Amino acid sequence: MSAAKKNLRFCPQAFSLVEVLITLVISLACSTENEQSTNQEREGFIEGLMYRMTLEDKIGQLTLFSYGHEMTGPKTQEEYLDEIRSGKVGAIFNAIGAEYTMKLQKMAVEETRLGIPLLFGYDVIHGYRTIFPMPLGEAASRSDIGLPGVQEELALELAKTGKPMVVVLMNGRPLTIERIHENVPAILETWFPGTTAGDAIADVLF
Repeated sequence: MSAAKKNLRFCPQAFSLVEVLITLVISLACSTENEQSTNQEREGFIEGLMYRMTLEDKIGQLTLFSYGHEMTGPKTQEEYLDEIRSGKVGAIFNAIGAEYTMKLQKMAVEETRLGIPLLFGYDVIHGYRTIFPMPLGEAASRSDIGLPGVQEELALELAKTGKPMVVVLMNGRPLTIERIHENVPAILETWFPGTTAGDAIADVLF
């Protein structure tokens, strides 16, 4: 009996290990092949879809309407459902409610020529419909020089967590911030810092 056979007879674990390694190599090879195949199918689908799209379809995918509940951007027209069906809308802002959102999505997928799903976006304001009952209107005219809307309340609530905190102010007019001054350990006034604001503020803070 050869030495190799003796090793297999007295070390069955060696044979099991070889089986595991062979299986692992085969699995990895199949996985890589399947991934490449999936990528090729995805790229083929995208190229085929782009080939089928007219210029009007492509412009439609760049069109975003804001539904009438809350206004952000171009407002939906009365015939907006027909425009969705004809592929002239690619995204909807502020379509409130799961049922209504699903209705629009089903229309886009099942009733359009290309079946491209809509993108949905929402302006989510901290505390909206939970803490504060109405849109804040922070850009509206004001009768005082305090922080507009609920910004001061938000800062004070965050201060209660006890975490290290800096209030960064970006404003073009004087502000009264006594309560923030009393409760927040650091305040950074930036006025109108321009396009390099992010880097400049990071340099100061960190």
